[in-house]
Amino acid sequence: MRYLSILILSGSVALPVCAQTTITSQDMFNAIGQYYRVYTNYSGTEVSVSTADYGNPGGPQLWDFTDGPDDRILDFDYVDVADGSHNGDFPLAAMAERKTDSISGDQAWMYLTQDAGFGRINFGFYDELFCSLQPSTPFQPEMVDFPDPITFGSSWSASTTFYTQMFSLGQWYPTRIIYNAQCTADGYGLINLENLGFGECLRVQEVASYDIAVDLFGDGTYYSLEVDYLRTYYWLMEDHGIAAQISSRQLANSAPPQNFTLASSYVRMFETNHPSGDLPPEAVNDLAITWDSNTVLLSWTPAAYASEYRVEYSDTPEFITTTELGTTATNYLLDWDVSTVPLRFYRVISIN
Repeated sequence: MRYLSILILSGSVALPVCAQTTITSQDMFNAIGQYYRVYTNYSGTEVSVSTADYGNPGGPQLWDFTDGPDDRILDFDYVDVADGSHNGDFPLAAMAERKTDSISGDQAWMYLTQDAGFGRINFGFYDELFCSLQPSTPFQPEMVDFPDPITFGSSWSASTTFYTQMFSLGQWYPTRIIYNAQCTADGYGLINLENLGFGECLRVQEVASYDIAVDLFGDGTYYSLEVDYLRTYYWLMEDHGIAAQISSRQLANSAPPQNFTLASSYVRMFETNHPSGDLPPEAVNDLAITWDSNTVLLSWTPAAYASEYRVEYSDTPEFITTTELGTTATNYLLDWDVSTVPLRFYRVISIN
């Protein structure tokens, strides 16, 4: 056992977890100061791919990303939301993912919150290459693009709407894009990364649609232009988050096939400082005690990364001799004659 903190009323301890491949918010990038670097193809070029690259549904199987396009390097740094000074449009985000192109120096920001037990909440992005006239693009509403947890067979959907500008025939037009995605964790096995070695992973298949409408006359009426589709395979690796990604070319009016042969984007991680192993659960810091007659009720809010709790009580503040009770709930009811107890101390330890 490893204790993160022990307080009179709260504490935290980490315990081993099962070996089943499960991706949680702990495996994703979830703290300012973390980073990763990837190889990818040149923007605007396409890469030939096959089932040797993206595999098949099911498992176990091995995906080898030790080789692939290395035309450019992208750096992803997790920074304070104020980095870049674009955070005014994303007031609820906890951090920003800053992407830097190592060749051009171009940067873009995506605004996120990692919510343990809920998932990655995406609030939108700022990208001058996407739209130089209106680079700040909040999602309306924000969406959970990768839930917590994800296991083999998990499926989910994500949707949002965002507004931008489209340049055509020498003029900018206000543009509305409705985004919908259907995702399934349809494969599992091992992934092999250059410099980083092997690790357990899940393959997620996503089919996304972009319903594009344009305000032609500036009166707030949007006219449908087309619906574009994109198929993407993600490899979610324990302790590394999105370790690799292959996206099809974007097609109008129909989804690209599962076995597409041309990829618009081929991304593979080769460096990161993401910590290995489970993050220790955070301490319970708001333990409330209510007593009435012969009953004592302990209650608290969920602690991040905690899967269960140990309730302890003692007649001494040093907790030399304790009585221990276990629960996965965030409350515990103790039934006794409290009038016979002159003094008692309680604490709750969060466990993973």
